[in-house]
Amino acid sequence: MLILMKLLDAITLLFLSMITAGGIVMDCHLFLPSHYYLKLMIDDYIREKRQYLLLEMPEFYKALLYYHLLVNWPLAVISLYGFTFRRFWFSTTTLILSISFASISVPVLGELIGSGRGSAELIRTYFIFFALAVIVLFCSLLVSPTARTRTRMTKEMG
Repeated sequence: MLILMKLLDAITLLFLSMITAGGIVMDCHLFLPSHYYLKLMIDDYIREKRQYLLLEMPEFYKALLYYHLLVNWPLAVISLYGFTFRRFWFSTTTLILSISFASISVPVLGELIGSGRGSAELIRTYFIFFALAVIVLFCSLLVSPTARTRTRMTKEMG
């Protein structure tokens, strides 16, 4: 059971790190002037991966990116802090983040699959992020080492 909990902790750390780093690297270039980032490199990535959503920027996708930057990214940073320092509220923020991230992934996957324009690699990438969000969601519902630490501290104090 301890090995399973460590594996789930590693998956959670991977998920939080990817959202924290990826939120800045992948999304901020859409809203910043072009002299603040490597425009050619990002444009090459968009063309290579056939990221037509980033190329065309439909309104629903732009709204999801804004939501991701304004809600999910701060939650990921807070959750990463809570994970690192084993705060008792870590499971709550991670639960909110994973539900929110999975909810954002569903319409994007629906668009990629439904339109038939998404490449298999792009669909696979979004599906992996969706699956990680669902795994982290269930991890946050389990009794975590953080919760055990809080319970032990409460018993010692009272």
